[in-house]
Amino acid sequence: MPEYSGIYLVENCVAERKRGKIMNLLYKSTRNSEKTVTASEAILKGLADDGGLFVPESIPKLDVTLDELKGMSYQETAYAVMKQFFTDFTEEELKHCINSAYDSKFDTEVIAPLVKVGDTYFAASSYYVG
Repeated sequence: MPEYSGIYLVENCVAERKRGKIMNLLYKSTRNSEKTVTASEAILKGLADDGGLFVPESIPKLDVTLDELKGMSYQETAYAVMKQFFTDFTEEELKHCINSAYDSKFDTEVIAPLVKVGDTYFAASSYYVG
């Protein structure tokens, strides 16, 4: 797999979008829903020109079932969710970013463990004030 920097990936997605090759989900400002941008453009800009936050025009539906999700690794789950929101990234680019973010830098293979409190499960936080 080629080495990618995050900025390269995002700029490449913007270039591909401008050539009309890819696109699905668009993002709009919380202050003005008329101007839309791609996910990669929203990442590069950070904030909309009017100072609003970028939000997706619609919330995409996952194309996997909960039963399928529970059998997936953290990285596979991240890909199943993120590919619905970052539609202007290729599968290779998105998986590379996910695998680079969630690799051996964690001290456990369980990146987001669940903790049972009473009859309820909660995602344990790696951040606490103590």
